[in-house]
Amino acid sequence: MMVFSVSVVFQSELVGEFWYQLDLLAQPPVLTTLPQSSCELGKWTRLYIPLVNPTDETLELGTVNSNHRNFTLELDTSRPLIMAPHSSTQVPVRFSPSSIGAGNHTAKISFTCSQLKHWSFKLCGEGLTPGRMEPLSVASPVGSHSSIILPFRNPTEHPALLHLRLTDEEPGQKRSSQSFICERKVFCIPLKQTQGVRVSSGASVDIPVVFAPDSMQLHQAWLLVQLEPLFNLPRLDTPLTTAQRDKCVEVEKGRVRLVQWVYPIYGIPEAPPKPSHPAVIECEARGRVEERVEVLLTGCVPGSSVSNTDAPLSSAPSSVRNTDTPLSSAPSSVRNTDTPLSSAPSSVRNTDTPLSSAPSSVKNTDTPLSSAPSSGTSAGFRLALEDFLCEVCYNSDAERSQLEGCVTLSLLNCHRDPHSGIVSLTVNLIFTPYKPLRCSAVLAVRCLTGGLWKFPISLISTEPQVDDVITINAAGLHKTSAVGFRLTSQTRYPEPFTAGFLPGGGSEFQVCPSSGELLPVGSAGTLLTVSFTPSMYSKRHHATLLVQTADMQWTYEVKGTTPAYTPPRSASSNGNTSSRELPPTDVHQRNFVSRNLHLPAMANSSPKHRASASQIR
Repeated sequence: MMVFSVSVVFQSELVGEFWYQLDLLAQPPVLTTLPQSSCELGKWTRLYIPLVNPTDETLELGTVNSNHRNFTLELDTSRPLIMAPHSSTQVPVRFSPSSIGAGNHTAKISFTCSQLKHWSFKLCGEGLTPGRMEPLSVASPVGSHSSIILPFRNPTEHPALLHLRLTDEEPGQKRSSQSFICERKVFCIPLKQTQGVRVSSGASVDIPVVFAPDSMQLHQAWLLVQLEPLFNLPRLDTPLTTAQRDKCVEVEKGRVRLVQWVYPIYGIPEAPPKPSHPAVIECEARGRVEERVEVLLTGCVPGSSVSNTDAPLSSAPSSVRNTDTPLSSAPSSVRNTDTPLSSAPSSVRNTDTPLSSAPSSVKNTDTPLSSAPSSGTSAGFRLALEDFLCEVCYNSDAERSQLEGCVTLSLLNCHRDPHSGIVSLTVNLIFTPYKPLRCSAVLAVRCLTGGLWKFPISLISTEPQVDDVITINAAGLHKTSAVGFRLTSQTRYPEPFTAGFLPGGGSEFQVCPSSGELLPVGSAGTLLTVSFTPSMYSKRHHATLLVQTADMQWTYEVKGTTPAYTPPRSASSNGNTSSRELPPTDVHQRNFVSRNLHLPAMANSSPKHRASASQIR
């Protein structure tokens, strides 16, 4: 509780001045009750606590939680929560029910500080009966085996007995007459004890499931995980419906006797790998190539009447760990093995035959194969294009994001040899890369009746031709000249870009800006300016400008020209570039020896004069 005393003064020419003293009393924040949260038993959900700091001070909030069992603050409780003045935040809280119904699913979470003392929130939740769990998937070559591990945690507050069971019939459903589920034991739980396993409160148990396919046929099973409390059977707050009671909960005298979780498991058989050379698809960047690729599927079980669309295409939940071979529920999660998979020698043939033009717009590679009339029959089985799904799988998410819009697949033809049973598929592949790259991928084919075949392919995009040639005429040495042009992104949204010159170009060129955002298509575009500042004559000035976004790139050849060289001139040349010729003059040669003999001073030193003097003597 805090008390503040302030005064308010009123002034008027008619009545004069009068004032009021205000004593303000700040009460601690009242308890705030948040809406009730609901979550299935065995799962968790997230809710948020809104916090607003209306003061002019920075608040350092500590946390106090009265129910750590069901409510967990998703923040570092060892450090105070800092809130700046006049700021707000959302504190995440994870709710995990421990029983069906309201039970003890209440908590009081308080935030403490010196200014506000206690800032409390009341949270409450309700546990729901378990529903259908996320499907699990596992893939294994025919004749081999692989396994997955399901970590299961006892969510209740009491120890219980765990019962595990595998079945090929969906609980509560009758077996379909058109079901392609194999009746043989292809799934198993490799544990010595699967019934009556004692599990403490909050303890976890790893449940392994082994998949060993013996044919290229889709396999499906349901893992039943049953939890039976040892004592203190929890009482239900509200009665359950008949559907809930028959599906996952057994009730005895108003108390929960048994809770059951159902995990669908899909087993996808893969063809055994065989060595083969990958089909090479090569195209110039920003070009388009359309080629046919023929793949051979061995061990395929035909049947276009299959209407089972419940087969999972997404990968298994993150809580499932793969212990043996890679798991996949669809070709999108299959890693590149660089070898085709088939139960007999398989091959991928690139016919290199150009096809007729197709729409220029590139679709996602996950497009299912288009339907077409039946193209083959064998022993009463009908084979159609609807029975197959095809996509390209990449080694990394970076390659997928870069290429998923550049590859389009469609099925042209399928045929089954009545003698060998080998199915031949002709796939039309359109490759329209935006940037130079080299990527190894896998062409994955899945049959709706079961079976997965993977064939390695190589996608190569070469350097494109330059988009334009930019010529800049310089005004002189050490003088800057510039040329500008505008560029837009290839989408309706702005895209970040970088611009620069490739190594080997001259340092006389500069581009501005070197990074930023390209305006979307339909706008005026982003202005890019290329400047040229030469430093010497008689040099070839050229460089290559590269502008690129995440999915696109442009290349420009930049050339710089300098003015003609002018040699220096004298000041008196009057504009004449050649030197003025001097008039010829007469040259008179003089005999300095004869001249010196006539000089008195020089005559005495002459050798001739000394010789005459010696004769006189």
